[in-house]
Amino acid sequence: MWVTEARLQYFCQHRDRRVTFAAPGMNAIIGRNGAGKSNLLKGIYAAVTGDFGRNDGVKTDNISQYAAAADQSIVSVVMEHAGSSIHLSRSLRPSRCRLEIVGEHPVVITKASEINDVLASVIGVSAQLLSDYIFVDQWSIFDFLSLSPAERSRALQRLFKIDVAEKLWQLLGKHRDAVTAQIPTTGVERDIISKRIASSADELIKLEEKIGRLTDERRRAYAAERRVKDHETRVEVEAAEASIRSKLSLLAGQLDIDKAQLTVLLSDEEELKRKLEIGQPARDAACRALADWARYEADRHTRRQEEVELFEAERRLARLAAPNKPSTYVDDGSDPNSTWWREHRMRVARKHALESTVAGLGSDATSCPLCGATGRDFACRLADYVEELSRLTNLVLVGETAIRASELYRQELAQYTLQAAGLRELVSSLKYRLSVEAEPIPAGASQEELKSIIDEYARLELLLRSTASSIGGVGKACECTSDRIRDAEVALAAAEQKRSVLPPAISLEEYAEAKVAIRGVDRLLLELNAAETKAVDLRAAIASDSELLCELERRAATADIEREWLVQVDTMRAALHRDNLPRLIAQRGLEEIHGAVNDLLVQLESPFSVTVDDSLSFVAHFRDGRVVPAGRLSGGEKVMLAVAFRVAVNSTYAGDLGLLCLDEPMAGLDEGNVHGIKTALERLQALSKARGLQVIMVTHERSLPFFDKVIDLG
Repeated sequence: MWVTEARLQYFCQHRDRRVTFAAPGMNAIIGRNGAGKSNLLKGIYAAVTGDFGRNDGVKTDNISQYAAAADQSIVSVVMEHAGSSIHLSRSLRPSRCRLEIVGEHPVVITKASEINDVLASVIGVSAQLLSDYIFVDQWSIFDFLSLSPAERSRALQRLFKIDVAEKLWQLLGKHRDAVTAQIPTTGVERDIISKRIASSADELIKLEEKIGRLTDERRRAYAAERRVKDHETRVEVEAAEASIRSKLSLLAGQLDIDKAQLTVLLSDEEELKRKLEIGQPARDAACRALADWARYEADRHTRRQEEVELFEAERRLARLAAPNKPSTYVDDGSDPNSTWWREHRMRVARKHALESTVAGLGSDATSCPLCGATGRDFACRLADYVEELSRLTNLVLVGETAIRASELYRQELAQYTLQAAGLRELVSSLKYRLSVEAEPIPAGASQEELKSIIDEYARLELLLRSTASSIGGVGKACECTSDRIRDAEVALAAAEQKRSVLPPAISLEEYAEAKVAIRGVDRLLLELNAAETKAVDLRAAIASDSELLCELERRAATADIEREWLVQVDTMRAALHRDNLPRLIAQRGLEEIHGAVNDLLVQLESPFSVTVDDSLSFVAHFRDGRVVPAGRLSGGEKVMLAVAFRVAVNSTYAGDLGLLCLDEPMAGLDEGNVHGIKTALERLQALSKARGLQVIMVTHERSLPFFDKVIDLG
């Protein structure tokens, strides 16, 4: 893979810089201090790996101070690899990225999480190898030679892809610690539980013996209790029999009394019925006589009221006077030949005509509309009209007054006639009713005698109903007493049956002995229940402890298996320790590439060759016989060895990559070392051409004619 073009927009010192590189070949980036040489290389590294952390601070601190708020900050590269063109850009602001591969199988990806994986699969190199051996940061070109043995071992493990061994070694250590912490120590606990089970078993045996003894005592106590209960039941049954017999005697006496009373009541009822049958005709006659007396009293009361009404009607008729006829009386006008009504109607018509004529003659009239008179004749005619109108008005008023008085007289006369006719009819009717013969006074007994006969009959009926009710009550009492006697006889038979099935009677001495025997039964039952409860608890405790003991034994067996597993884990960890298998693999890998390093040292005209020692480091063997550890070489010699080592690593583990980026590898070298490095770089130029290697180097040296392209940042 070769980098053919890079563009930095508002990245560190660069506002918008686009550079191209020779590929393959040697490329130098030069310029004054602060021109952004190293940041150009870091921008390429960031575009390829997505890692902006080689500068101090956070990612956004790499945005140029020249950028405005709306300006984008982007790093992008164009690379050639295996016939395909790779365009890769990463943006600091806004935060986005894009990978485009142009070739036989074009690809476009914009997700940052996918870009690194796809790029690594295309170029065949991990981001870690790019960071450690391809993009060499300033002052880091010979870090490998100055690392401690442990750090150098880890670096080689990453290089030879065996760093997973250390991760496995750490994971196995954590697993061993976790398993060790979980392994139970069950020996003491098992001994304690075993002793507790044995103690509980001994106590349970003693409790079972005690429960057997107490059960026998309870059986004897229950037998005595049954004898006491049977004796007390017999006494109760015999007392109940005596009570029932006494009750039967009383009920029989009561039944005899009720029957005698019922006989007396039935005799009284027959006597009352006989008396009622005899007295019924007299009672009926008395009722009829009382009805006659009632009619006589009602007739007397009615005649007295009618006499009062007759007197009042005659008095009102005598006081009633006819109305006086007015002197100006006129008929009602129904006769068409009446002279008075004809003259009155003519006056009214003439009056209305004169009123219309006078009303029609205003103050400005000069002639009469009827006769055509004018002047004095008209005035005379008008005066005659007014005088005649006045006279007719008086006559009409007198006539209307006479009409109203006559109408009022006719109304009063009609009312008088109606009242007089009504009173005369009432008087005639009352006189007729009074003329009818009055109801005669009933003959025979008086009302008091008749009422006494009826009251006596009613008393006998009431007494008969009371006697019948008493007969019903006494009859029900007899039935109830009979039912109670039957119930008592049934109860007596049941008591006799219950007594017959009881055990034979015991003496009072035997009863007293049995009472004494059952006095401690409650204490005995409490003691027995407590013993049985404790036995149940002991059995449960033994079962629980047995289960726990089985669980502890199972855990102990599991712990033995886990201890055997820990022995195997320790064996695996010992094999995976960096001083064992990883070291052997790293040493073998280092020995495999140290030949390539020596070949490169020969091509670079180095005065020494190297071998690998036990500390995974190089030892320099000079032609004059000196043997010097790599860490003690001079600066120029270290740079020469580091360049050879990195080119060898590049060729061995990134053969398809063909890229090496160095940031000021000659920094801090004196003039003599720089001269030696110049010779090595001349050889490296030829080597890059021969092997298709692209080298991008940041340097301050301007007198280096062996670069294929020099990029001067000013």
